Parts: sequence; structure tokens; C-alpha cells
Amino acid sequence: MRAEIGKLSLDETFAARETLSKTLLQVLDGATGPLGVSVTRVEIKEIAPNPDILESMELVMSAERQKRAAILRSEGERESAKNAAAAAADAAVQAAEAKKTSVVLAAEADAAAVRLAAEAAADSERARSAAQRDALMLTKEALDGSSEAASRIEMLRQYTEATALLSASPNAKTVVLPRGDEWLAKIGVAMSDAPGPES
Repeated sequence: MRAEIGKLSLDETFAARETLSKTLLQVLDGATGPLGVSVTRVEIKEIAPNPDILESMELVMSAERQKRAAILRSEGERESAKNAAAAAADAAVQAAEAKKTSVVLAAEADAAAVRLAAEAAADSERARSAAQRDALMLTKEALDGSSEAASRIEMLRQYTEATALLSASPNAKTVVLPRGDEWLAKIGVAMSDAPGPES
């Protein structure tokens, strides 16, 4: 027994009772066989080391438990720090993506607004030009194809529009206009030349 226990460490001695029992069974059975005795079972009931060894073992076990607890605690703190860093990085990435998307959408909205305003202005200018051309053509037809009279009527229309814009201006305090028949006479349009309501 002394030889077998001497092969093991102190911790292994307490955990290896079954192995020790089997080894002892073989040795005892071999020794008692010539005597006609067969040993069928050997059981080690108790291993009682001296108190100093027990105290040392308790200190070793306590130190081992503290070491395992410290390792587990440090691993937990490391995982927690790693998770916190990953969460902060993910939040920063998501915030940057959201900001980028917001800037892109705002830029696209501004570009679309500018494009729509430009298209509306172009459409308005085309419509105004077409209306002026159509009005000039109608005036020319109304004046029996006289382009000179049509030009005078167009000048009268432009003068009327300019006067309306001038009077609507917030800077205009007083607007003094000549009499219509005097101005028409200056540009060579007699009141009889101007188209009536039926035209």
C-alpha cells in the first residue's frame, strides 16, 4: 500500500481509492493464492493523513478556489468590457450611417426642389412667350394683317403690364401715369385703332 500511495500525489491519493483497491486486490490475491485463500474484494475505507498535511491541503484547496474565482472574475470583466466596446462601436456606426443617410436625403430633396423650381420657371417662361406670340398673332389678325399696328398694340400691352407691376411694388408710394389717349397718340395708336371688347 505504501508503494502504491507513494506513486500518487496527495490530491490523487484521495481520489484514487478504487484504483488502489484494485491494485491491492491483485497483490493480496497473488500472495494468498499458494495458501489456498482467494481474496475477492479489498476496500480502503479511510485515508487519515496527519493534521499538518490536512492543513496544508486545505490551504492549497482554498488558494486554488481563490485562483479560479479570480480567473472567472477577470474573464467576466474582460467579456463585459469587450461587449461594451462592441456596443459603443455599433452605436457609433449606426449614428454615422443615420447621419449620412439624412445628409444624402436632404441633398437629394434640395436638388429635386431646385430642379422642380427650374422646370416650373422654364414652363412658365415658355407659356408666357407662347401667350405673347399668340396674342400678337391674334392682334395682327384683328388688325387685318397689319404688323405695324400689331406691334403698337403689343407695346401698349407691355406698357400696361409694366405699369401694373410698378403700382404693385412695395416701394411705390405714388404712381403718376399719363392719360391713356395721350400715351397712345405718342406711340401712334389712335383709340379707334385699339381693338374693342368684341375683338
